[in-house]
Amino acid sequence: MIEPFPLALLLSVFVFVGLRFIIRLKSSTLISETLSILAFFFLLPMLGVQIMSIIGA
Repeated sequence: MIEPFPLALLLSVFVFVGLRFIIRLKSSTLISETLSILAFFFLLPMLGVQIMSIIGA
C-alpha cells in the first residue's frame, strides 16, 4: 500500500503541473506565471496539512 505522504505529494504535483499547463495554454506569459505562483501557494498548505496529519502533530 502507498503511504499517504508520497501519495499527497504526487497528487499536489500533478494538480500543480496540470493547472500550469492549462493556464499556459489560455493566457499570456505574465498571467500564467502569476496564476502558477498562486496555485502553488494554494497547494502548499494542503501538503502541509497532509504532513502534519501523518506525523500526528
